[in-house]
Amino acid sequence: MVTPPTLQGLRVLVVDDDHDSCELMSLVLESHAAEVKTAFSVRHALEVMKQFKPDVLVSDIAMPGEDGYSLIGKVRTLRRKSIPAVAVTAVMEEGGSRDALIAGFDRCLAKPLDLDDFVAVISNLVEYHSNSN
Repeated sequence: MVTPPTLQGLRVLVVDDDHDSCELMSLVLESHAAEVKTAFSVRHALEVMKQFKPDVLVSDIAMPGEDGYSLIGKVRTLRRKSIPAVAVTAVMEEGGSRDALIAGFDRCLAKPLDLDDFVAVISNLVEYHSNSN
């Protein structure tokens, strides 16, 4: 029997302009004991980050106005270079994963998400980042 990963005590910021997607990711992460805050735009995400100080950032790429690439650029430049970040996108074009990595994300996942993989990716990223610091 495989033990599902625990995200106990992990603070995760989920950013997605689609409220249903945001809620689904939040519920999945909370069911694995993470503390989750959500934001629906880049501006909102940056405001939440000031108070919440997440351990992990999960962001949709395609959002109206400023997109996920803009968000990760601002986070990497202004905030926290070392925060693990996962991009999620409904439009996984050729090279999309590579573009997300070049922009500053650590991983890129296609929507609809495989929820077990989603949790495992976050757990593995946090473990990797904590071991490399």
